[in-house]
Amino acid sequence: MDIMVAIIAHIYAVNFKESLKIIKENDYINKFVKRINPKDLYTKEKMNETADIAMNYIDKKIKGKE
Repeated sequence: MDIMVAIIAHIYAVNFKESLKIIKENDYINKFVKRINPKDLYTKEKMNETADIAMNYIDKKIKGKE
């Protein structure tokens, strides 16, 4: 899970709205999380929670609220 969080954290370095829109439109965050597919339910929940936080951040950046 540490590697997954480190990879998702890279979106915080993306400065262009257009790039964030592409990430959102192609659902790259959720696709990435689904590919890992852990067997442990707790880890799966935390990964989904991390993806939700990232997607909320992307939405705010696209709307110019952050």
